[in-house]
Amino acid sequence: MSYFILRQLPVLSPDCFGKPSLFAAHPSSPTVQDWLVPRVLELTYTAHDLVSLARDCGYDQPPFLWDDERRFEIRCELDAAFFHLYLPCEPDGSWRKAEGETPEQLTALKRHFPQPRDAVAYILDQFPIVRQKDERTHGSYRTKECILEIYDALFTAQRSGRPYQTKLNPPPGSR
Repeated sequence: MSYFILRQLPVLSPDCFGKPSLFAAHPSSPTVQDWLVPRVLELTYTAHDLVSLARDCGYDQPPFLWDDERRFEIRCELDAAFFHLYLPCEPDGSWRKAEGETPEQLTALKRHFPQPRDAVAYILDQFPIVRQKDERTHGSYRTKECILEIYDALFTAQRSGRPYQTKLNPPPGSR
């Protein structure tokens, strides 16, 4: 794989995960990795054959139980968090210029999507099968609604400096 192709892949820089979490903007806040790992671990560690993965993540307890509603909420939290990581915004909710982005590119982006949240809503609308299943089962596009609600809560946490409070009890990665 050439460097040119590698640079075009939508992958966050590894140093991003060691930075303070965007969702608790104070010096003692955990890193992005600290925020993500419990959620990813709870989604993946659901069988005893993954005990070595759990131990590598610093978790030494039995696998997590499979709970569809809890897993849905965790996936929505992760989706909302990754939208913030990939589409960073200023404290007022406007676009933050990305590394290497020209003023002309930023202007064009703003013309199509005035705020990052508009881009998130548009991206979520690009999953018609998820929408159809949600509408058939729940009467609305529940996945989009939940992700946008959490996206907004993460933005509020980021702006206020108060940590994001998950709706899950116990919090992800806990028993």
